[in-house]
Amino acid sequence: MTAVQESDERCIPGQSDNYWQANHLARYTFAKSLVENKIVLDVGCGEGYGANLLAQVAQTVVAIDIDEHTIQRAQLKYAAPNLRFATMDSCRLDFSDGSFDVVCSFEVLEHVSNCQQYLSEIRRVLRKGGAFLVSTPNKERYPMAGMNPFHEREFTLDEFRRLLGEVFEDVVIYGQRCKLEARALYHTPLANLIYRARRRLGIGIRCPKGLRQLIERTLTGHSIQEATIGDFDIVPDRLEEAEEFIAICHRC
Repeated sequence: MTAVQESDERCIPGQSDNYWQANHLARYTFAKSLVENKIVLDVGCGEGYGANLLAQVAQTVVAIDIDEHTIQRAQLKYAAPNLRFATMDSCRLDFSDGSFDVVCSFEVLEHVSNCQQYLSEIRRVLRKGGAFLVSTPNKERYPMAGMNPFHEREFTLDEFRRLLGEVFEDVVIYGQRCKLEARALYHTPLANLIYRARRRLGIGIRCPKGLRQLIERTLTGHSIQEATIGDFDIVPDRLEEAEEFIAICHRC
């Protein structure tokens, strides 16, 4: 797994657009309800905003990322007596067996070249009865499927379920999707065709943010830049419509 530094791939509060910030924080808000008084590991913590959120209710949170500079920024920005950051490879975890009650790893799986080693390491450091929360984009709804230079691969629902089932005995999958009508504009066949054509041709010009917002408001009455955490559903049904999959895996 290699470091990801570009803000387009990492969510960086204050730099990434409002939609993606709400999208990422919705997952951590979902996880927050499951980590109260728990010892938690956040694998691939990025800028640390999610680990900081979990630390509000967890007993202890250890947050790791492979990029040293990202960890240094997180350490400077977030400080709490029950929150610790460390630079570490997700496929070589420097922790004893059964160290954590809960492990979270959001939008990391698609960056990992050896998924079996990554999942086996997470299972090793998870105590028996513990929970692993993992998310990844839905390949069939992800417009950059097969073209994101930072992704090793993306997963369909069946592929995601099969991979997790090879390591964990109990797997429940949820789907995350944005409820705002404006988001649906980006999942039309025409939008996907234009996006894919632009990527294949190497055209890096983007529609200006202000123009995107104007188009969104004209067609739907609102913009995805107005999205809040509450505009995202994380539910166990209609998984084919999910933009991201989130699984809760238990080590029995």
